[in-house]
Amino acid sequence: MPKKSKTVSFTTKKKPKSRRILLVDDDKFLLEFFARVLTAQGFVIVLAANGLEAEEVLKTDKKVFDLVVVDLLMPMQNGWRLIDFIKASKKHQNMPIIALTGLSLSYEEYERTRRQTDAVLLKGDFEISRFTETINKVLLEKARK
Repeated sequence: MPKKSKTVSFTTKKKPKSRRILLVDDDKFLLEFFARVLTAQGFVIVLAANGLEAEEVLKTDKKVFDLVVVDLLMPMQNGWRLIDFIKASKKHQNMPIIALTGLSLSYEEYERTRRQTDAVLLKGDFEISRFTETINKVLLEKARK
């Protein structure tokens, strides 16, 4: 007779470690909205208004980020260049990346972005539940590696 599977759950008194997310977008209102939503879910959020600011944060911040959410189209330095910087960095090359864009990407651009990131979200088709689900899914996948 086959054994029945058993479900075991563990509890701990320790508070789970807060996940750190770097949000990069030149839209101040959207950036603050995302920060409020994610902070309410227990994430620690650091904001950058463009790719150059984000690079500086990644170079100088001593703490590790669990994830970066980056807009692709920004002044000073776009999201694609920031993604290239992250992938070339020994310290950050394995950090998960979610790309946000309001652009209508061609199939080739979408596929290129998808290959370089863990997820691509379109601002024009945006739902907050999909945004938070995608973040949690990407972080869960990272934890399994």
